[in-house]
Amino acid sequence: MIHIYKYAHVYILHHDYSVDSEVLGKVINLYLQNNIDKDLTIGRCAEVENFIIVSPYADLRGSLLYSVIIETFSALDIEYEYKEEELPEEYFDLLEDYLPYYSLRRGTQHGGRVEDDRGVEDGVQPLVEVFNEYPGLGTFASCEGHQESPLYIAFYVDTMSNFDFFTKQLDKWLEETWKKYSLRNSGFQVDLFYDYGHWKHMEGVYFEFRMSYPSERHKKLFTVVKDLARNMQVGLASVGRGASLEN
Repeated sequence: MIHIYKYAHVYILHHDYSVDSEVLGKVINLYLQNNIDKDLTIGRCAEVENFIIVSPYADLRGSLLYSVIIETFSALDIEYEYKEEELPEEYFDLLEDYLPYYSLRRGTQHGGRVEDDRGVEDGVQPLVEVFNEYPGLGTFASCEGHQESPLYIAFYVDTMSNFDFFTKQLDKWLEETWKKYSLRNSGFQVDLFYDYGHWKHMEGVYFEFRMSYPSERHKKLFTVVKDLARNMQVGLASVGRGASLEN
């Protein structure tokens, strides 16, 4: 028997050791890959003793993720029960590192811990590469955007002077890109957020660059990203790769 709990946006499967957590996690991932997303190479399941934590991503959310879990159980003839009550307190000490972080200001964040062996997606890779060329800045998570989910890059920076230098350069080249592609009032929008907490267990202050776009213009997004990245790289070379406002 497997008990299914929901915590924030993740599903927690608790079993009585009648199944092998690692094997079942791999089967759920295979089902996702074969039936939902053939390009999926990200393991969505984390195994901790007799628990399996299944995390969503981009286009795989809510009821669809739950249906995948149930269909996997049905195919394997595994009995299950969905628990309406909250996750018992005694499970938190064991699972805390694998559960999403919650921010009162921005709601549920950060997704918990999932091993990601896919690397950087093609659509966002040019920007990720150029972001990492800026002094004191390093990226640690990104997504090229999916349907209504925005493109984003999460990063940290070592000093405020380097952050100031980066944001001034970014703003300059965003203005040029917006003019070139006539993006004003087009539905394209750029935001820069900050937060403090753990995102995949990186402690401290970090920032998130986010580019929203009309879902029907996803391919246009990639063209914009390539052009923006190229201009930022040229601009950085012209002022020197080791530059900062303190130099």
